[in-house]
Amino acid sequence: PPPIVYRLAPLQALLKAGMSSAADKPARPKSILQAHMKRPREAEPPHIGLIRWLRSRGADLDGLEIRESPGGGLGVFATRPFEPGAAIGLLPSAAIIDPVAVLHSDDVARAALAQGGSEPFAFWLALASMAQQESC
Repeated sequence: PPPIVYRLAPLQALLKAGMSSAADKPARPKSILQAHMKRPREAEPPHIGLIRWLRSRGADLDGLEIRESPGGGLGVFATRPFEPGAAIGLLPSAAIIDPVAVLHSDDVARAALAQGGSEPFAFWLALASMAQQESC
């Protein structure tokens, strides 16, 4: 049977945000915040970092492969047969970023909202802050 494909296009856009299409030059920052968050350019595809991040938070991806989809974006593909109704993976709460929870519990998000920032901006700023803390 053909593999089951779940589209992760928005996630791919987040992973590629700020990355240059030219492999030999660093990405040009799109904002002041991105300029302060520059990271060394990695030689591996960005979804490899996603897989590492998921596994570091206890995700079980046995029998699954995350890769570029022929239709565009990222896809999750089965690498072995699964029984009907069987769980195909485990994604613990530590690997789920809940926007509502972030807006209510993250100090950076709450500060952005208190200053009149929109919810999407506050969520993005909180994610950027989390990414910067993890890279240190």
